[in-house]
Amino acid sequence: MRARQLREVIVRSAKPSVQQSIAGMVVNVQSSILNKGSSVLEVLERSPGVQLDHRNNTISLNGKAGITVMIDGKVMHMPEEEVMQLLNGMSADNIDKIELLSAPPSRYDASGSAGVINIVMKKIKRQGTTGAFSLYGGYGWGEKGGGSFSLDHNNGRTDWYGSYSFMHDHSLTSFVAGGTNLNPALGESSFDFGNATSYMSNVHNALAGFETRLRPRLSLGASLSYNNSTTSTITNNLGKYTLLPDSVLVYNGDIHGRSHWDNLIASLTAEKEIRKGEKLSIGFDWLDYTNNRPSTVLGSFVDSHGETVGITGDSLFASANKGYSSTAIGVGVAKVDYSVSFSDKVRFEAGVKGDYTSSTSRSGIESWINGAWVTNAASANAIRMREGIAAGYGSWHIAGGEKTTLDIGARYEYSRTRLNDAGTGESIADRRLGEWFPNLLLTRKVGEHSEWQLSFTRRITRPSYRALSSFISYNDPLSVITGNPLLKPTLTNNGKIGYLSHGYSFSLLFSRDDDPIFGWALTPQAGSQLVYIRPENLAFQHNLTLEVNLPFTVTSWWDMSYTLSGGWRQYRVTYTQAPAEKTWFGYSVNFHENLKLSTRLSAEVSGWYNSTSYEATVRTKGNGELNVGIKKELNKNRGSLQFSATDVLRGMNYKSYIGVVGKDAFDTRSYVNWNEESRQFPILKLTYTRSFGSDGKPKAERAGEEKSRIK
Repeated sequence: MRARQLREVIVRSAKPSVQQSIAGMVVNVQSSILNKGSSVLEVLERSPGVQLDHRNNTISLNGKAGITVMIDGKVMHMPEEEVMQLLNGMSADNIDKIELLSAPPSRYDASGSAGVINIVMKKIKRQGTTGAFSLYGGYGWGEKGGGSFSLDHNNGRTDWYGSYSFMHDHSLTSFVAGGTNLNPALGESSFDFGNATSYMSNVHNALAGFETRLRPRLSLGASLSYNNSTTSTITNNLGKYTLLPDSVLVYNGDIHGRSHWDNLIASLTAEKEIRKGEKLSIGFDWLDYTNNRPSTVLGSFVDSHGETVGITGDSLFASANKGYSSTAIGVGVAKVDYSVSFSDKVRFEAGVKGDYTSSTSRSGIESWINGAWVTNAASANAIRMREGIAAGYGSWHIAGGEKTTLDIGARYEYSRTRLNDAGTGESIADRRLGEWFPNLLLTRKVGEHSEWQLSFTRRITRPSYRALSSFISYNDPLSVITGNPLLKPTLTNNGKIGYLSHGYSFSLLFSRDDDPIFGWALTPQAGSQLVYIRPENLAFQHNLTLEVNLPFTVTSWWDMSYTLSGGWRQYRVTYTQAPAEKTWFGYSVNFHENLKLSTRLSAEVSGWYNSTSYEATVRTKGNGELNVGIKKELNKNRGSLQFSATDVLRGMNYKSYIGVVGKDAFDTRSYVNWNEESRQFPILKLTYTRSFGSDGKPKAERAGEEKSRIK
């Protein structure tokens, strides 16, 4: 037998799609074919326990709202709607992993009753010059396209990095609704309503930064990231209102809107190793967000004879309305962290942090009346918000022998939030809150591959500045969207007991929320004929959840992962005509199937399903999504091609029923049938990706070649 010598042997081990830790779960973004060409928001929607409500722009984790979103450990100080817009414009090609932390340790901010979602960007530590680029195109209801490019140069002392991505998306959502209510302007009536909205968005993301070692024990880093997004919308509304005994009114409206965001984040960090096992780090961040959102509404509101109704003075029933909304947010953050190891078994961490946020928002509605634009006096609004948060924490990590570890600590946060009328200076709200947030994480190994976990955390969800302000924005001639200065923060106690064995995990989580926030309550306003849609506090919410993660290796070419999160839920609503409680069992299922069809060909099937859920007076039926993808690594170092199909069964449909739990002030009984873009047709994407290294060879393809030669 003739001996053969290999020039190079590269051994690769793919990370599992999902990994469990005591603080939560980690989603390894690059382990999935389907994530190529996807947005970060799309990746989140496929992640275990995460539920997105595209209608109301909210994110839930394990059946609970109140999430703090971070990027590389930096809190996104933005309203949830804008956070979702930002994530929808971020390419997943530049993301390493997403941490879903239901029990984050004390060094994390206490905000986020349901936990923290931390998005970790890619970082390359290999010396030399490396990079990657990708291009994709696709179609659903409308066209999609984009690309990304990243470059990293590391000379052993300094690491320079940068990336750029562009995303274009043309999509559509629609809904139909119907029901009955006691409308303050129309009296007892029934209605049928139809809506279709097309979106055209273009998003640019850029990142540049460096990390350098000034001395053997002193390092410095800085980064600058910029996001620019523009979304144009065209909405067509058609409503029919039947008044007792036989009157019929018809509303026909077209809304043209445009939302433009500019986001800039600048960061500076320094880290000093005082001596072995003792470290001090300092960080400064500046976050600047601006948003401008004008809209124009052209519509008619007529009776059965074609006569215009409802115009009296400055009225939303006018044939034309203009909405304007602008927001500017500035956030400054400074923090100092210190850690010291007294031995291999005892480590202490402590730190202080200060956040200061200043924002100004202006909004209003103008109506075309008697040949002139007239400002609707009730809608004009100018709010200045200032919020300061001072925090300090301390925690101990103690290893009790080889089997037991204990992390115990506490965080104290004091916040003051002030809202003032920017024109008159009049105070709208002035909130002060000082709270302790204890944290305990305990692990106990059982054998070589198993361990028990126990944790307790206390967390808070503060109302956003937008939720607290008394702005008014146009919804239709009979209703407006506004805020609620009387909102209380949500305080939450979370407990968890878990068991891990050979990669399988089983966790039982319990939480109690005091004053959870529901964002879309229908409420009256004294002296007004309009319906006000605004956030309200519920009394409490209880969750008892079983979370199971089961990875399987069927054969050498087929592995799979299944995650189940479900359990008992209960809440109490008090803003309704009479208090009401609801108890039910809810669950979600998430799975990934990975198939290695040949040396250069692989496929993936993934999906999720969320069961029927309840929120305030609303019941939403279950829905789900099935996705498939296939990847081909090209010969001769030419990169890879990925094809993906999202929602192949067209399951992205939300059927909601209002008035199921208790009665609101208008005795609303209605349904809403909401369809996402993929309800029309699955979203298809083709992505080309190539990476390269200092030697000019794409490392992924080179590894694939050498791996095929190992026998």
